[in-house]
Amino acid sequence: MPRNRRGSNDFRYTGAARCTGCQQRAVIPTEADADRFVAKSEGGLRKQRCPHGNGWHLINPEYQRRRRAHR
Repeated sequence: MPRNRRGSNDFRYTGAARCTGCQQRAVIPTEADADRFVAKSEGGLRKQRCPHGNGWHLINPEYQRRRRAHR
């Protein structure tokens, strides 16, 4: 895994592969990486296991609710 600027091996969201089965959501490879993003968002994001077996995705429940309401 490539190192980031601080020298750690943390997963980088911007370089994530995208899931073709889940509307091009970023694929987070491990649950620990997903947990780290959830913690950094102070609960604004939620993790969700990919139904296609591609690891984890992050979702913003508030955005998802607003988006469904406008359809």
